[in-house]
Amino acid sequence: KDSLNPSARYLISVFYFRADNPAYQFDSAYHYAVGALDDYALSPGREREKLKRMFIDSVRLTALRARIDSTAFEEARKVNTETAYLNFLSQFPSAVQRDLAEDLRDEVAYQDALEQNTYKAFLSYLTRYPGAHREPEARAHYDHLLYLEETKDQRLASFEKFLAEHPETPYRKEIYRHIF
Repeated sequence: KDSLNPSARYLISVFYFRADNPAYQFDSAYHYAVGALDDYALSPGREREKLKRMFIDSVRLTALRARIDSTAFEEARKVNTETAYLNFLSQFPSAVQRDLAEDLRDEVAYQDALEQNTYKAFLSYLTRYPGAHREPEARAHYDHLLYLEETKDQRLASFEKFLAEHPETPYRKEIYRHIF
């Protein structure tokens, strides 16, 4: 009945986080751990003293949340897909592993674009992840595949049209050579 009950939320979080529990769900464990931390922050000093006697304090609550974050990150790494990393990033916003998860997400997305090997796939990657570590390589692949696609018929009109639509292309000299 008490709206602020960090001890109950902590225990529910521990319950859901136990691996030997048939109801194991780290998503629910995280939800209750964050709720326990929020409740603890709003609890008056007298209530915090009671919680300390039960060995519940902000350090223990933060440590539990960090263990849950780490477990969720390892699960995302096992799956190793862009979707898994996106889900991790959205569901665990305070995780220490956020930067690493973003880098791994970008890398997996880049590998997916390489497998598709189309200019559209690289354009999608560049649009979704500007500033990614692989952006220069993705840009080079995009430029090359776009150039090949737009000028595959090797006609003068195609080269002129491509140059007019993409004046910043790194293939400018090659296009001039074909035109002249």
